[in-house]
Amino acid sequence: MNEYVLSDTNISNLSVFDLLKHTAHAGFMEQENIQDIYPLTIELNTGIFTRDTSAAGFPEVTVSQFNDSVYASCSCNNPSGKLCVHQAEVIYCILEQNSYRIFFDNKLRHAKLLAAARNTAWRRNPTLIPTFICDITADRSI
Repeated sequence: MNEYVLSDTNISNLSVFDLLKHTAHAGFMEQENIQDIYPLTIELNTGIFTRDTSAAGFPEVTVSQFNDSVYASCSCNNPSGKLCVHQAEVIYCILEQNSYRIFFDNKLRHAKLLAAARNTAWRRNPTLIPTFICDITADRSI
């Protein structure tokens, strides 16, 4: 299992330029099919992703963040000492697609929840704690 840690960062402040520093190849940015990447499971700050592909297969990639670091593991066993192309492609997808990014980006999640709450009773009664479900199967989040 290929594991890599992006230390002292999180999805909220990670940029594509930062991502490039941690991979040997920038080919992940050329992938036109990041919309084919999907989570097998996803929850706050963690997810397991793969991609629909007709090729030999795309491995499972796990992305998690905690303690101001982003952790990525891939079943491809790439020994490069950097992010493999699968890890880079999945993290790039998370950065680019708000329907996945909202699970990892506290700032985005807070902004979306606040915007949704503005038109509800929660605005008038701040002691209520709203529960929102991100409906990624319908490709919409809050």
